[in-house]
Amino acid sequence: MKKTLLLLTLFVGTILGASAQCTPNTSNFSGSTYVYPASLDTAVVGVAYPAAQVISIEIPDSLPLSDFGITVVSGYVHVDSVRFDSINGYPTGISSVSNPALGTTWLKHGQFACAIFSGTTTATPGSYPLSIKGKGAGHFTYSGTTYDSIFPNFNFASVFPYKLNVKAAPTNGISEVAAGVDLNIFPNPNQGNFTVSISSTTTLNGTLSIVDQLGRTITTQGIEVAGTKQIPLELGNIAQGAYLLVINAEGSRSVKQFIVR
Repeated sequence: MKKTLLLLTLFVGTILGASAQCTPNTSNFSGSTYVYPASLDTAVVGVAYPAAQVISIEIPDSLPLSDFGITVVSGYVHVDSVRFDSINGYPTGISSVSNPALGTTWLKHGQFACAIFSGTTTATPGSYPLSIKGKGAGHFTYSGTTYDSIFPNFNFASVFPYKLNVKAAPTNGISEVAAGVDLNIFPNPNQGNFTVSISSTTTLNGTLSIVDQLGRTITTQGIEVAGTKQIPLELGNIAQGAYLLVINAEGSRSVKQFIVR
């Protein structure tokens, strides 16, 4: 069992905050894979973070002693349970809602949890490490003696620096498109009725959202693109102005501006 994957599992498992609206995805775990997906989508300044961004984790059965702050001996702690108590360091405007709630539930190894991230950030573009703390319970054997221990106030961020990246929104009239993706809107400008053309060199699974200049999501829908797909949209009686079309798909984001007249 590789240390990096175990640390990532435990760390992402800490991203579990208040009363949750998510259900863990348990279909992508096998062997030493304990977290899905492996990273968070990048947040764009002034653009609503995708509500569909869910991190799911499985609690591992063991971790190195050093991960619990025990450095005088080597070996592994058999994880009986962990509890996640606090998360700090979010860029302004971003938060998480999770299942189970922070500070309420001890999770045994083999159990699952999840978190949803949301909000609209106004933070300066950059990388924002998350400081995540909690408690662990486990047992280990040293020199023939088994020790049962509680590990209080452990900082998961100190052993695996999970982070949320923030980037600036594209400038007026310029699109920002993920590698392997071709994104077009026609007509543009329009009166709220238009077609989105998406081409991708790989299968694209994610969400398509329309966001106004205040970062409010006007509409969102799931998409799956294999090759090229055209999606007609009718926004109804929408105010004139500039809007962003945002596609989030498994860690990548494409943004294109359009005008309603």
